[in-house]
Amino acid sequence: MPKLNNHDVGALVCRFQVEKLHEAHKKLIEEVISRHNNRVIIFIGVSPTMGTKENPLDFITRKSMVESAFPGIVVLPLMDCSRDEVWSKNLDTQIRTVYPLGKVCLYGGRDSFLKSYCGQFDAHEFPTHDYRPGYEVREAIGKESINSEDFRSGVIYSTQNQYKRTYLTIDVAVYRKFPQKAGDKRRPEIEILMGRKHNEIGYRFIGGFVEGESLEETVRREAAEEAHVTLEGGIEFVGSFVVRDWRYNNTSDSVLTSFFASELSWGGAITGKDEEKAGDDLEEIKWINLKHLYNSSKDIVVDNHQVLVEKLAEYFNIVKKGKEDNE
Repeated sequence: MPKLNNHDVGALVCRFQVEKLHEAHKKLIEEVISRHNNRVIIFIGVSPTMGTKENPLDFITRKSMVESAFPGIVVLPLMDCSRDEVWSKNLDTQIRTVYPLGKVCLYGGRDSFLKSYCGQFDAHEFPTHDYRPGYEVREAIGKESINSEDFRSGVIYSTQNQYKRTYLTIDVAVYRKFPQKAGDKRRPEIEILMGRKHNEIGYRFIGGFVEGESLEETVRREAAEEAHVTLEGGIEFVGSFVVRDWRYNNTSDSVLTSFFASELSWGGAITGKDEEKAGDDLEEIKWINLKHLYNSSKDIVVDNHQVLVEKLAEYFNIVKKGKEDNE
């Protein structure tokens, strides 16, 4: 452990992703200021992402919070970096930009940056007995709605300082083929398992949002949740498409779906009574002949899945009714 009274400059690296400076923060800052006679720099970690659960506050907001409690203190941003060596070198360079001379000691609390630091200066972990992790504070705040103008303004400010978001989803055409009779040269009949949501008239492909998993894993999960079917066979990629989801109309956000096709190997009989049943947020599922679906899609399928019907028909080489005789 370094002898702290032998250092000329103290530097702290914190995130302060909380609504106010808590007592543990204040004690740490006050102790460092007293040890180094106000020759102190506070670095605030800045993430390349904005408006997330882990990083809800931007640098300016947190800088103002610190300066209000400690007027005149030097507060600087420090960008996150994928490599500890580069991050540590950037930190050392900024310290020497402000204080070119003098011995430096870095301070951090429990679970701070200290384990990642590999620069040239001494580092010291400051004991914080009343420390409360930032994620616990944010989770508690996230459960409370406050009826005030400042609260509403803060929510609006946060949403206005986010990147445009594209939500990643999957849709899957679960299909089955009727076996051809001997000598039948026609294309096999294909049926698609379609679902209908509550309060909707049209049908849609099975699908949903990707939740921290691979696209193939999402396909299998959604098929199980929405239709109670298990996809044991291959999952074939059809294409990716921007889907005009009505929930994001008049917003800057969009939905990008990865569209797949997968043949149902079991879970429903080829003939006779279907065993599948609707689950999750679907009210009904049913098998629909692909040719019929393609030729009457505007009467059967929801608007934002029309493009998927077109691409699926192209994938299976299905042609419009009336054109078959010309092929």
